[in-house]
Amino acid sequence: MTDTRPESLLVQWDTENNGIAAEASTLPHRFELQSMRILAEGTPVTPEVLADRLSVPKELVDQVLVLARNLGGEWDEKGRLVGSALTLRPTPHEFHVGSRRLYTWCAFDALYLPPLLGRTVTVKSRDPSTKSAIELTVTPEGVAEYTPSSTHVSVLVSGLSGRKGPDSPVCSQMNFFESRDSAEEWVSGRDNVTVMTVEEVDQLIRDHLLPLFEGALRDSD
Repeated sequence: MTDTRPESLLVQWDTENNGIAAEASTLPHRFELQSMRILAEGTPVTPEVLADRLSVPKELVDQVLVLARNLGGEWDEKGRLVGSALTLRPTPHEFHVGSRRLYTWCAFDALYLPPLLGRTVTVKSRDPSTKSAIELTVTPEGVAEYTPSSTHVSVLVSGLSGRKGPDSPVCSQMNFFESRDSAEEWVSGRDNVTVMTVEEVDQLIRDHLLPLFEGALRDSD
């Protein structure tokens, strides 16, 4: 059976055209990284721009984007990608990059995107229970500051999969809260969701997520 996963198509192309061993290919993560960086510029992801950033044929990008639509994401009426962790469409989590107001699908995305983008951002969100305002400054090196100082994060630890998007069972479980009490009350009865401090989430990202993009970040510089 032919493997039609987007990442497999990218690895196959990299192997056949660049002689890169499958296990060494960073193209799938570079594809994801460059997509997010284009969105961070406030524009939809087009095949032409993405192909140019990756130095691959537009036809390959067209194929991958068609396959990616089956996995979720947000797309506009022209079939352009407008949301993948970072989104041009409003969500409860504002993500300010310079003068641009963008959004993220969940609280976790808001914390892990700045190192990948190489940008310092301001995140503005609200406790889903109390509606209290929460603001964070996140740099490529990690969370610099946040208010209130009692802010906590709900994090899905396992158990859910499926289509990706801001309203998916995964993203909807991860939010900012003004206090541990508020967060623990909200997660009560929710399977596989835990409460963590901002620092704990930041460390989790640095230990387990960012290493996955190490090669992509190196090859994108």
